[in-house]
This record gives sequence, structure tokens and C-alpha cells, in this order.
Amino acid sequence: MLSSPPRSSRPALLLGTVAAVALVAVHLTSRPAANEVGEFMTKPHLIEDEAKLVAEDAAHCLSKDPVSSAFCRADLKEGRAEIMGLAQAALGRCDYAALPKKGPAIKLDKYVKNMKAQHDSAPWASVSPYTRQRESTWERDKEYSKVFPEADTSAGDFWSVGTAPPPVNLEFCETAAADGTWAFERIGPFTGRGHEWHSAGWMDSAKFTAKLAVGPIWVNAWGFFPTDAHGKVLGLPPIHIHHTHVASSQHLFRFDVDGEWSYDNTYAVEFDIHGDRQCTEAMGGMNCTMRLTPRGYGLKLAMPLETILDLKDVRPLGSAPMAFYGQYAFRWTAERQMPVAKMLTGIWTSSFGYFHDDYLLSFDPKTPHEYLYWSEQEFRLNASLVHMYWHAHHKYTEDMWATSASAEQLGLMEKFGSSWVDLPRLGMDTRGAQQYVRDRIAAAQDKCRTESCRYYPALRCKMNKDRWEYVGGEEAYMPRYRIPYCNRWDFLEGDVITIVSFHQLQSHVHVTQPELYWMHTAFYGFAVPTPSLHGDTSAEIPHTVDFIPSKTYEAQMGKHAGWWNTDKAISPGDHSADVRVTAYDQGYQGSKFGW
Repeated sequence: MLSSPPRSSRPALLLGTVAAVALVAVHLTSRPAANEVGEFMTKPHLIEDEAKLVAEDAAHCLSKDPVSSAFCRADLKEGRAEIMGLAQAALGRCDYAALPKKGPAIKLDKYVKNMKAQHDSAPWASVSPYTRQRESTWERDKEYSKVFPEADTSAGDFWSVGTAPPPVNLEFCETAAADGTWAFERIGPFTGRGHEWHSAGWMDSAKFTAKLAVGPIWVNAWGFFPTDAHGKVLGLPPIHIHHTHVASSQHLFRFDVDGEWSYDNTYAVEFDIHGDRQCTEAMGGMNCTMRLTPRGYGLKLAMPLETILDLKDVRPLGSAPMAFYGQYAFRWTAERQMPVAKMLTGIWTSSFGYFHDDYLLSFDPKTPHEYLYWSEQEFRLNASLVHMYWHAHHKYTEDMWATSASAEQLGLMEKFGSSWVDLPRLGMDTRGAQQYVRDRIAAAQDKCRTESCRYYPALRCKMNKDRWEYVGGEEAYMPRYRIPYCNRWDFLEGDVITIVSFHQLQSHVHVTQPELYWMHTAFYGFAVPTPSLHGDTSAEIPHTVDFIPSKTYEAQMGKHAGWWNTDKAISPGDHSADVRVTAYDQGYQGSKFGW
């Protein structure tokens, strides 16, 4: 799972962000003709004049209140360089060659048996080629391939039946520092040959379990980055971080059992990195995969963590063998820090019969598809969001909005009839839908001027859309991390958050064939106690910003994949695996829908 699931149901676990096929490379073209891609293109959202953007980012951070400004400045080029420099200096004191190794890695089925028997285990690992869903032993064991066999795989083939696990080892090093102790873990060496998934996982991340037996700890810096055999950091290209999660609520070895709530009754994904966290070189490069909290703040841990990792070697198939590692870094202290709550939420779909954040979009270059998806939830605590950011799969993402307005105030069901819609089918486009939402927010604000409102309706945060960087190599472009310009958001338990996501082909991307594309919308942030409510910023709050779904949105769960019901492959509202299998057996698959 990528984001915190609705509280109405204990979440079934699949894995951290088993979501879309992330963009590897796209190509700049002149604006295609209407009969080539339809009249639904937008201006290119390219990163240009980086020096100007760096200055604008800094000015935005300085315009905030002191606490928000401190969190924002840690996201700037200088803040990222500072923490990467400290991490690399500490890492330089580690001699992995002289330290014990855990491994070599074993296959996932053996790892599962070890965990269920409560045996200490080597890490699991797998390597698998790019495949279709129907070709993956992992996907065939899950819901996805039963309906979408021709879609690209959305994760590595963890089972890798008939394939030996890669001979990787897990290494650990710990070294003292001024603001805590650095704990490093390195998994590898993987050997890439292009167009491959490299996956791994293990329990007791950073060996925190023994420390937590004594008492809680606080993490004030963390990150992940691939390296070559000599420790040089590798970005995209050639290595794409599809995802890595280090979490207390996600347990891959218990994939056939429900996930679990963390120690403070929240669903927690404490640390995660995805491919769109990399900045342009001028704005921080791979330093942006490291993060620190302002001095005196930290994320409290009181429960062991598990690591899940999926990397992709995006080089052409048959490339020369390349050795690489996955490097984790955590700086922790046992001294109490001012609390930080990690927020990770988004658009939950339950598209496959369990709570998950995937949705699969269908795009045809000759037919305009512009999708709107939304979710409505309520906060479960009182706090202040002081920094926010986004994650998506960008090839078909136009914008993402977070609002403090209800779905009713935004008129979402009234206008669109469900929590997802292909806008051209309603005679609308993205621009018109966005204007409609803005108008509804303005009307709700006007109403609050004459009537009492529990919360003030507003557009609180949206994606910084100019995020594509030219990286060369057949005119390839990659999506890069950009700080969104979002202001502090004070909220109370029960206040609403409605997220609206807009999806369409980006105008610098040229596609010639229909495509099924895995998507999710993830909204992140860091929250601190609100002084006016808690007295000061040191008061205890949960370490995760958690939510419950609204009744309106909960009723939409499971319908986000409803576009495949068009040919009655699956009866509306019936999301059992048996129905999906029957639909697949009857031939309701890619060719049936003309994809």
C-alpha cells in the first residue's frame, strides 16, 4: 500500500506501492496533430531557467511562519546538500568489507516460512524482467492479472518461480554523530542487465528492534539512494527507485494476512522514497532522496519496521552487466524530540476488492481521455501541516489538488456522479473541470461569510507542474521533484480533506499505441502540534496523520475501476475474485476492449 487506508476496515496487505508502471523515458515532440492525439493537450510542464526557480523556491520558504519555513528550507538545495554531506561523511567511517553480512538472500517463499516460524531470516530478493501481468507469477497470485493480463507489471515478480534469488547480502553499520547516531543498511550487489526489476525485503530495519526494547527513539534524518560498486550515487537513469518503504504497518511476509496498525493506532508508512523524489542537478539531484527535520524535531518510533524495495534498471535490454547497491541511512536519537507526524494519504480506490490506492487508466492516442478522480476523508487528530508534497506517475498526470472543502461543497457527486470520471464523456475537459471546482470553492467561501462554518473551504495545496527535465539520450525527459507552494494548514479532528486529481497525456509525450497505465495520487506532509491548541510544539501527537473516509466516499469504494464494467465483464458492485476470474476466463481482457 502506498498511503494510509481508510479506518473503516483493517487494511489487507499487498505491498508498498504496488502501483503503476512508472515512467522511464518519454520524448519531446512538436505538438501532434489533433487526429494523432486528440484536442486535449496542455503546454509542456518543463523545468526551465533553474536559477530563477531555485530563487523562487527559497523566497517561498522564507515567506512562511518560522516552523513552516524551517521544514521548507530543509527541502531546498542547501538543506538537501547539508544532510547528504553529513550522511556521506558518516558513511565514510563504515568499512562494510570488515563487517558481518546477512545473507546471501533467499527466495520469498522460504523467507515467508522463516517469518511465520519466527526464525531469524536472511533477506529475500528477486530479479525479474519487464513483463505483462499474465507473465508474472506474483501478479497471477494477486487480483491484478485476472482482469488486466496485458497490462505491464506493476512490481517485480517477487516469487520468481524457477529463478534463483540474486546473491545479494544485507550489510549494517552504525556510527556516532553530533545530532544522533547514524544507522546504515546496504543491500547488494545486484547485477543489472537492463529492463529488469530488482526487489528485496527484510525485517528489523536498521536493527531498531533492540533499541526499541529499551524505549522509543526519534529519527531526525533519513533517506535512500542506489550506488555503484564504489559507492557513487546513481540516479535515474540508469536506476529508477520504483519504491522503497520502511514501515511499521506494512509486512510483506504477512501478505495473506491483514496489515496492522502501528503503536499509536495509526496506519504508518514512516519512511518511503519513490523515483520522483530526485531533483534536477541544479536543484539538488540525488541529494533530494535524503531528508532531515529541523533541529529539535524528530519522528518517534516505538515499533519495529520492515523494509520493502523495488528498483528498476531502465537501460536497454541486454546492456552490459552493472553492479549496484541500495543504500539506506537513518540518524536517530534516544533523546526526546519535538514531535513530527508523517502524513501519507491520497485517493483510495479499493479497485480490486481490498483497500488500495491503485487505479488503472486507459489512454488511446486517437481518443481524448481526461480523467478526474477524487477522495474525501476526515482528519483524526488536531495538528498543523507545515510542509506538503506529492507523488504520482507523471506521464498522464496534469495536476493534483488538496482542499479543505467537502465533496458536497465542491459539487463532485452532483456534477460527475461518482468519484471518478472520464471528462470528455460528459462533454468536459480538464480546464473546465478545474474551473468548476474553483467556482464551487468560491461559492462555499461566500457562504461561510454569512454562515458559521466548521472549517474554511479552500484550495490548500496543488502540485508544482513544471517538473520535467531533459536528460539526453534520444531526447528523454524525466519527472523531477519540485517543492509545491503550499501554506500552513491548521486542522481539527473531524475536519475534511478532499483530494482531486486530474489525468491526461502530457504534451511533450508522444504515444502511438493505446496504453493501460497504472496510477495513484499520493499526498504527503509533515505535521506538528498546533501551539494555540496544544500549548506549544512539544506536545505529544500521533506519529502519523491518519484519516477516516467520509460516508459519501466510502460508498464509492471499489468503483474506481468501473470503466471495465462497460462490457459487463464485472457486475457493478461485485468485486469478488471469483467474478474477476470468470470475467477473465470468458475473454474480457485487452482485446475485448480494443486496447
